[in-house]
Amino acid sequence: MNIHVTIIEDEERFAQDLTEKIRNWFHAHHLEVAVKWYPSSHHIFFTSSYLATDVYFLDISLKEENGVDIAKKLRAHNYKGHIIFLTGFQEYVFEGYSVRALDYLLKPIDPVKLDRDLEMIAEELSDQNYMVRTRSEMYKIPYKEILYISSSNHSIEIITEKEKFRQMISLREVLSHLPAYFQQCHRTIIINMKKVTCLTDNWVVLNGKEELPVGKKYLKKIRSTFLSQ
Repeated sequence: MNIHVTIIEDEERFAQDLTEKIRNWFHAHHLEVAVKWYPSSHHIFFTSSYLATDVYFLDISLKEENGVDIAKKLRAHNYKGHIIFLTGFQEYVFEGYSVRALDYLLKPIDPVKLDRDLEMIAEELSDQNYMVRTRSEMYKIPYKEILYISSSNHSIEIITEKEKFRQMISLREVLSHLPAYFQQCHRTIIINMKKVTCLTDNWVVLNGKEELPVGKKYLKKIRSTFLSQ
């Protein structure tokens, strides 16, 4: 999956900083991203390639344009992707309802809010199934049905709400193919954080039933993810 991002921002230093933050986030989550930056929208409507962009970051107050007007033009041309506004003024926040903006990011951008938006976008755009391949069969397992994944003897076992699947692959490798809400909680276990209903310093409970150990080295990240959901 390669996600395409376009930034329309006339402050070059700000645009470069945002580009770096976006690239770093996607690379850290083992996802491919292509980021383009333009100081204005003057050239993006000349071809239909603008429709291939997955998300636009639009500065509302450009020197010669208004970001809301650009968004309206995108929607009028049947653009179905995400729009995130960049603004230095809180009063602009209500202007985006008519163009179905995903969010507003106030300058200077809060990295936590940016990460939240990028995770939401990546989750939506990523394939919704994990593919299990064995020597003779292939299965598609919806991510939402996976409770956890455990490893043993160079293979993994995928435990869903209804059944189990086994695959010859390392835990590290499978983690690189999963959405960001899958986190390692133990050296042999990856859990679906959306299934976590209780967390202690030593244990995590999935769906109020399944109890699994949490290693000390993973606890901080697990706790942070649990609290942010």
